[in-house]
Amino acid sequence: MKKSAIVLFSGGKDCAYSLEEIAKSHKIIHLATSVNEDGCATYTDGLEAPGNILDALSELYKRKLTSEGHGTNIVKVNTSSKKPVEDFYRKIMAIAQRDNITTVVTGDLEHDNGVNKEFEALGCKKLGIEVISPAGDYFKKNGPEKYIIELIRSGLDFIISAVRKGDLSKDYIGKQIKRDSIGEILREFPELDITGEGGEFQTLVLGSKFLGESIEILEFGKSRYGKGRDGKNHLYSRMVDIKYSVLEN
Repeated sequence: MKKSAIVLFSGGKDCAYSLEEIAKSHKIIHLATSVNEDGCATYTDGLEAPGNILDALSELYKRKLTSEGHGTNIVKVNTSSKKPVEDFYRKIMAIAQRDNITTVVTGDLEHDNGVNKEFEALGCKKLGIEVISPAGDYFKKNGPEKYIIELIRSGLDFIISAVRKGDLSKDYIGKQIKRDSIGEILREFPELDITGEGGEFQTLVLGSKFLGESIEILEFGKSRYGKGRDGKNHLYSRMVDIKYSVLEN
């Protein structure tokens, strides 16, 4: 019998890779997304995510997983506290306990030093709940550039959806990361972490080989620089007013 899993899902490349990998070995019960007090989707650090597309992408994954016998639900976790990260993880643990879920799956690349320790502080080991990151495992073993190439090789189609001021130009918002563009980005921004794990940029998955369907961006705007809710002084510009359509591959 397969172990059960809840996947922390923001619509970005890392959590999507972890989701698709864990679907091979676990039964995915929930896709969990974080929403703020206004009901807007957010990344874990509190930066507002492109919610309308995240909803559509979550539904595509739910449909695909359900067709393969997973019986997946979409769970929106409200993180209206002043500490959205801690609040999100605490509520994820409560859901896992309630539904007898054995595994929490993240897209955290610095897994051993980050999310895993925060879940351990909430008592995941004592409760018999395992916290894993297939994305983090691959990254740790192979390094950043090989990791990005692996995402592309696996069939994930993803774009840059937000950039942090001082790290990457706003011109890159909405651009797809392809194998031949990695070198170009690093030549222009040689100090950049190409994975974006440090918060330099955020990504949005538009489709994959696994899904068999994809999202086409028809039109979008770019926001002024503004802060997330992570309590830091970082400023981000992100995709806004997005119009899109869903395509069958």
